[in-house]
Amino acid sequence: MLAVRFALPRRLLFTSALGLGSLAGCASPPPGLQALAYRPDFSSPEATSQSFLIAWAEEQPQVEYRALSEAWKAEVGGTLDAYLIARPQLQRKVGWVSREAWRLQAVRSEETDRGIVVWWGLDPEDDPTLGIECVSQNYLEFEEAGGKGQRPGSYLDEPLENFYGFDGSVFWAEIEDSAARIASRIPRLRRIELGTEWKIRGLLTWEPPADEVETP
Repeated sequence: MLAVRFALPRRLLFTSALGLGSLAGCASPPPGLQALAYRPDFSSPEATSQSFLIAWAEEQPQVEYRALSEAWKAEVGGTLDAYLIARPQLQRKVGWVSREAWRLQAVRSEETDRGIVVWWGLDPEDDPTLGIECVSQNYLEFEEAGGKGQRPGSYLDEPLENFYGFDGSVFWAEIEDSAARIASRIPRLRRIELGTEWKIRGLLTWEPPADEVETP
């Protein structure tokens, strides 16, 4: 998969895996939310952020890792094993937010030149506590039919529109990628997916606007 892009914003809480430490969880979310820890939703910045928070509360590091962007995965070490090694150190950074991670609500969101920042807090009427910056990643994925279920795929560093088109009633797609080479050796495919998902690029601290800061 292709790893890319996006510089870190100035307000990033941490610029490495240590940034996850303020989110370690210990309380259990209700069943309706628990499902996100096992079947995460990466369809929007809000859904990805919440999936990450629930996974942390449920101690599901595989899902936490899946929620990270390719750029942040590279900073962690590029593998799930590296993330698992870093995770105990992250847990030592636990603050009060971690105990309430799954209770956080999406308070507001803002667009940046890198993606979307979703701000989370315990009370929508108060200032947010934590910002989760998400970036979009285009991808190609194949899924094998039958028991083995191979799922070769790649992230694409160009707009999706560059890879497909329409000619009357004919839809065509042309992608030169190693995932397609692997998929060509699979006897039968169940699904071919070309899409966009949102992954986490970093965590941010809240900085009140200048006009809201009290002066002595």
